[in-house]
Amino acid sequence: MKKLFWIVTSFAAVSSIGASMILPYIPVYGREVGMSVGLVGYLVFIYYGVEALTRIPVGSLSDVIGHSKVILVGGISLLFAGFSYLFSSEISQLLFVAQLFFGVGISITWVTIPSFVTKMEHSVSKYTFSVGLGWLIGPPIGGFIKDSWGMFVLFWIFFFINVVIVIISILFYIFNDEESEVEMVEVRDGVNYPYHTYASASVWKGLPASTTELADTKSVEVPVSTGATSARPMPKPFLRMFNAEL
Repeated sequence: MKKLFWIVTSFAAVSSIGASMILPYIPVYGREVGMSVGLVGYLVFIYYGVEALTRIPVGSLSDVIGHSKVILVGGISLLFAGFSYLFSSEISQLLFVAQLFFGVGISITWVTIPSFVTKMEHSVSKYTFSVGLGWLIGPPIGGFIKDSWGMFVLFWIFFFINVVIVIISILFYIFNDEESEVEMVEVRDGVNYPYHTYASASVWKGLPASTTELADTKSVEVPVSTGATSARPMPKPFLRMFNAEL
């Protein structure tokens, strides 16, 4: 799980650097290619509007199809944004398309990844520091690149950053799929006892929803109740009963 934590944190940090490198200069670039102030306003609105609207279903979607798939979609959206920016110098309308994909990708970063991080045993402060650092150093880097070599070079750098983001999201998809669920069977007294572990924390399926006293966060193997459909951490009283039986 520690590996997954650093993978998603890297995704968030790199995407924050890329976003903050380019986002402040999109309105300036729109004026440079001949857009009116009104069109530039719509350009900015598309990004923030899409980002706000996308945040609403992203959390529920993550619970349905899984965090890894949603994060992969976010990485691909950012890659499409970078691709659209590259050709916006020839087709200015692609700026609007890029802003749309950009908003989707960033909204996933700000909803899905924090949701995943809070379910892990690692400090959220490490994640927030990484993201904050990305938003801190991105704007001056982007401004320097734009002043020195122009917006087209900045678009290329943004595109390659998003290639890295897609690679990170693919790694997260692969490793999360490997670690998400492991089934084990222990043979004791001639009987097979199935066990269920989710990532690094073990859970006992089928506990009542009202149970609030949870087991210690150490990895503890506990039995799977027959026909259960829910998964919750094992309460300490049940854990003591189970250890006594062993």
